[in-house]
Amino acid sequence: MNIWLAFPTIASLLLGTPQLNWIPFHSRDGRFVVTMPDTPRERVKTIMTVHGPIAMHEFIARPNGSPAGYLISYNTLSPAAARRPVDITLNGVVNGAARGIKGHVATCCRCSQQGFPGRDFTVTNAQGALCMSHAFIANGRLYQVNVWALDAKAITPDATKFIGSFKLITRR
Repeated sequence: MNIWLAFPTIASLLLGTPQLNWIPFHSRDGRFVVTMPDTPRERVKTIMTVHGPIAMHEFIARPNGSPAGYLISYNTLSPAAARRPVDITLNGVVNGAARGIKGHVATCCRCSQQGFPGRDFTVTNAQGALCMSHAFIANGRLYQVNVWALDAKAITPDATKFIGSFKLITRR
């Protein structure tokens, strides 16, 4: 069960939802497909971790008129991170997201993506920013599918549509 189904529905009734132009997006290197509300910008940035630098691949869409941003990211786990228990890595992702917006974890539950272990969670901060995330580990990679907004009211049913459309193109 998706823990945030009711929240975006109520928000959309109060706020209204801009019409978005949903398009299929395929990343051959990322080995995924997803329906996005606009053509994403792609970037690769280097992230420093306790295990050294890693390349984080990001696909970002922030359609005109939409108060929310849509992001998919993935990175290959370092050999040391790949040996760590999956729960420790996923809990670190959740807590890191909360630290990243100087906030706290509002909801978190175990989930899976096509049989791979993950977490569905939301983080928020005192200023009202909110990030909904579906994070999981598959084939030596950490994937994150996120919707973020500076105001929780901006999270609409489109967030659930986006997160639910993500599919890996890989065999287990």
